[in-house]
Amino acid sequence: MALTQTKAACSPHLYNGPADYNKLCADLDADCKAANDALAAKHAALLAELKAECERQKGILAGKEDTHAEEKSDVKVETMDVSEARETVSEFAHCRPELAEAKQQLAREEATPNDSSDDINRECKAKKLVMEKESCVAKLIAAEAVLAKEDAQHKEESHEEGQAASALPPQEEKVRIACQAVDDLGGVPTANCRQGDKEDALLRQADQYIEDLLAEYLRQKAILEGQQSDHSDEKADVSPERKDVAAAKKEVAEDAHCPPELEKALAELSKQESIPDETTSDIDAECQAKQAVLEAQACVDRLRKAERVLVIEDQQHAEESREEDQAAAKLPPQEKIVCELKAALDAARAARKSLPCGSEDSSPAPAPAPEPEKKSGATRATVTLAAVAALLCALVQA
Repeated sequence: MALTQTKAACSPHLYNGPADYNKLCADLDADCKAANDALAAKHAALLAELKAECERQKGILAGKEDTHAEEKSDVKVETMDVSEARETVSEFAHCRPELAEAKQQLAREEATPNDSSDDINRECKAKKLVMEKESCVAKLIAAEAVLAKEDAQHKEESHEEGQAASALPPQEEKVRIACQAVDDLGGVPTANCRQGDKEDALLRQADQYIEDLLAEYLRQKAILEGQQSDHSDEKADVSPERKDVAAAKKEVAEDAHCPPELEKALAELSKQESIPDETTSDIDAECQAKQAVLEAQACVDRLRKAERVLVIEDQQHAEESREEDQAAAKLPPQEKIVCELKAALDAARAARKSLPCGSEDSSPAPAPAPEPEKKSGATRATVTLAAVAALLCALVQA
């Protein structure tokens, strides 16, 4: 019976990849847009904060009493004398622009996906730097409050003397530093979404689906056409297949603890994220929780991949048993295998047409490759597909 006559009776179930890569591409676009929107919002808030500080310092220089009043702080200023306050203001004048730069860097790190331990460590380091600069600015504000109080006392004694003091060069320098921070902030940064790498990975994996299916289709078709002994093929195939299944069983046994550990790690991360970052220990605890989630998720991914291998193996055995029991089946077993592989190959090629992401026209399906050399130990297509599916699943979750 010709394949063209039996194609309608076949299912493409051996292709278990995405049917619509456009959706995956759109999800990547949406995630990156959300990251850039969040980054733009943080930049706007920081810019407004810096502009307000620039205007505040200009007001102090102009001698406005209402602006001086804003210099008052809840900090106990009596712990610092005027001389010490002047030294502190001079020493820590750089803190405000450095805090702005640190916040900008932290925003960029937060917009970068935590795909690795290095990503988490960089974000952790950026948070600590912001905390350090905030402490520096707090000291500066306390010292400025002392000088503001001293300046107010001078005004009561001599209005002219107070005005002269407010226009001294140190205040002019504070104005310069505060307003320069506005210019130094620069434009809105762009989030490092790693979108190009993820789009390229989608393309490579789509091609891998086609390559694996094509190789297995040609192998099974050769068996059907009598070019290769079915019996000898099965003998060559059984050894690596048993190794794959044995390895999967071992993986399942070793990683069975991972799902509950992932749940525990996620709960701990949620707890740590709800605690305000008031100390470096708080930041370290949150970063450690993120690392634990990353490790537990990788463990669960390995477990799910191994489980899929065992499920496919069970399905293969069930299918073989049914074919043996149903002698009057509509299609002969080998012809059915070839037909379903062809349907799966067509489905994989149809899905591939929407790639690469952002392309205006559909990409042409890869041309059929010449029949590969028959090698002993060839792995069944369904087992190979499970590994590819696991990789794609991990990519989409990133």
